[in-house]
Amino acid sequence: MGKIVWPKYAENATCTITFEAEGVDTNGGPITSLVWTGHCIVQLKRKKAITKDGKEILSQGSIIAQGDIAPGQSLSSGSVMISGTKYKINGVTRAVLPDGSIFHTRMELF
Repeated sequence: MGKIVWPKYAENATCTITFEAEGVDTNGGPITSLVWTGHCIVQLKRKKAITKDGKEILSQGSIIAQGDIAPGQSLSSGSVMISGTKYKINGVTRAVLPDGSIFHTRMELF
């Protein structure tokens, strides 16, 4: 079985992703833990979902970035700027290959 190759041809946007750490800074704003800029695969498609507690949420889509954009960090909330539009990040997942490496990082947008 060969190595899985990242589909560079599918990268369709340059994204600036900002993740926030827990807590607030001295001015009461969020603490920025990571800012990442790079090419990613953007899939903007609205869909409805129901959370475990019965709330209905509307997802704006998702973005996928190659590899692990924040090795060793726990990522949960933040924002992403795509073509001048800012989206809120709701959840982050990482796809792990059998050898233990991270293939991509996927972020759900609101």
